[in-house]
Amino acid sequence: MLPSAKVNNLQIYTLSHAVSMRHRAALRVLDASVFGAQSAWQDAEFDSPVPGKFEVSVIACVHERVAGFAIASRSDVESVHIHRIVVDHTYRNERVGRRLMDSVEDRATTMRASRVTLEFADSLNVAGFYKSLGYMRASTSEVRDYLERKSKQMQDDLYLPLKHAQRFVYLKSLICDKIGIAERISGTQD
Repeated sequence: MLPSAKVNNLQIYTLSHAVSMRHRAALRVLDASVFGAQSAWQDAEFDSPVPGKFEVSVIACVHERVAGFAIASRSDVESVHIHRIVVDHTYRNERVGRRLMDSVEDRATTMRASRVTLEFADSLNVAGFYKSLGYMRASTSEVRDYLERKSKQMQDDLYLPLKHAQRFVYLKSLICDKIGIAERISGTQD
């Protein structure tokens, strides 16, 4: 599928701390437009030095305009966790989110992570997007393991039982082979 005129010049870059600082105003406005003023990240969240964050996080730009971003980090030896993925409304349905996710997964594979995890509130209505990318809803035991790794056991009533959850955990296993990485990288570059 060819990119539309809106995203012909879409570039994906590493969201290093310096790049985050340079685009901070746009990142904050974009984050607030998706998550609302109450849940929008402040500078402390963007700047927090969690392991691998500034190596695996990415930003999408069209002619220096921020089209979206994905902030992720190394949550443990096996996993990369996606904290935030945001796409500007102007670029929705243009495969920007898919390209951001592919870039994070490629970086996770390069870091030899075997899975990517993420969570979201049921009110966001994004499960279909993640399923289309190969993410699966975590089982009860996987959610318990996830909550333990994240030190969120005291919040388990938001995640369990699965049938009544307010927050969902999704995961995707990664295949760490050079052929797969090369194919995915060549498919995501302009």
